[in-house]
Amino acid sequence: MRHKNFSASDFLAPLAVRRLHESHIDKLVWSNSDYENLIEALRGLERHGLNSYYYHLTQLIALKKKSKERDRIATDAWLSAAAHMTVPSPLP
Repeated sequence: MRHKNFSASDFLAPLAVRRLHESHIDKLVWSNSDYENLIEALRGLERHGLNSYYYHLTQLIALKKKSKERDRIATDAWLSAAAHMTVPSPLP
């Protein structure tokens, strides 16, 4: 399954993602087990009234190999889902 390349416009929290990853320039943020836990958490968002599609679930499932791209997309998904769990989501 091929996934599209992400650009800044695809992120829900681009500034936060950039800042976090600038502080971790030489290392990846997400371990494989944390990444798998994130995917499971995103799958459960429907129970909280959130659509996992908006949090890049399809792309994250396709990106199994560790990479900076995978890290940035995972970070955006996590930050955005966490924020939308505490305040109403602006997404449909």
